[in-house]
Amino acid sequence: MEPPEIKPYLAIATIILGILMALGVLFTVMYLQHRPPDTSYTVNIEGQEIVVKPDPAKEVVIMPSGGENNETVIVEPTAQQIVSTDTPAPPPPPTSTPVPPTAVSQANMYTFVNHTVAGHDTLYSLARQHNTTIPLMARFGISSTELVVGNVLAIPVGNPAYCPGYRPYVVMRGDTPFGVSRDAGLSLEDFAHLNHLDANYSIYETQVVCIP
Repeated sequence: MEPPEIKPYLAIATIILGILMALGVLFTVMYLQHRPPDTSYTVNIEGQEIVVKPDPAKEVVIMPSGGENNETVIVEPTAQQIVSTDTPAPPPPPTSTPVPPTAVSQANMYTFVNHTVAGHDTLYSLARQHNTTIPLMARFGISSTELVVGNVLAIPVGNPAYCPGYRPYVVMRGDTPFGVSRDAGLSLEDFAHLNHLDANYSIYETQVVCIP
């Protein structure tokens, strides 16, 4: 008589069950070895033994080890015992309001650069070359009749000393405070503060303003 045939899936199930049981025993042993010790302890207060068990919520639970009522007393922690572990929020970054330049007199708003007239010079090319404007040059008596080859002209330009830490810009016809501040990357309020503008944000042609 042949022995009964063991079906393959029964053998596999038996092996898996054995592995699971072995793992269960292993985890049980590991837990018993690494479980936290009993943190309760007994103290003697006025002749009475008290079992103290620290509570995870930072409360102290006092349980008398004997007595008629076997009462449980919960002692709330005092304000000195509560220590906040919250990280304080960082202070907000300071606003980047430009520091206004040192006040100088209107006479120092401009300075002059000597330029020897060449054959190809025009008022427009001189204005572009020296970062100034034709109206500002006209204000100081420079016109096309002065463009004689070899003639030395004193070209009026914005004075860098008028804008310490910034650069001077000569206001042209059609400029607005909003447009100049936008092109300079400033808010209108910062631009007005930087240049000490009035409440109407007024600027005028040939004025020198300070921009980053």
